[in-house]
Amino acid sequence: MDAFFQAVRLGDADGCGMRLVCELRTLDPRFLGEEGNMILALFGSDVPSSGRADSPKRLYDAAAELGSSTGTAEVCAQTFTACEYDSETLLEAITSPEEQ
Repeated sequence: MDAFFQAVRLGDADGCGMRLVCELRTLDPRFLGEEGNMILALFGSDVPSSGRADSPKRLYDAAAELGSSTGTAEVCAQTFTACEYDSETLLEAITSPEEQ
């Protein structure tokens, strides 16, 4: 799992992946759709981090926890300021990449 998140982190210089995870955790999973729920499945209790302090997944786990604990997308946007896109825009880019 660390190798996967290391690759994700390398492509996430602006923190949009973390903002997406954070904002998705503020929403009701019943309304996220397949893609949103697939992303959140990576952060369930059955998918632990490696336990290593330098695990790249820990950054995304922290983003998920921030979204869960605050419950507001505004806090996610204020935290991940380098990313100018909200979760709706990011999910749209993921689900319709040919339109970008």
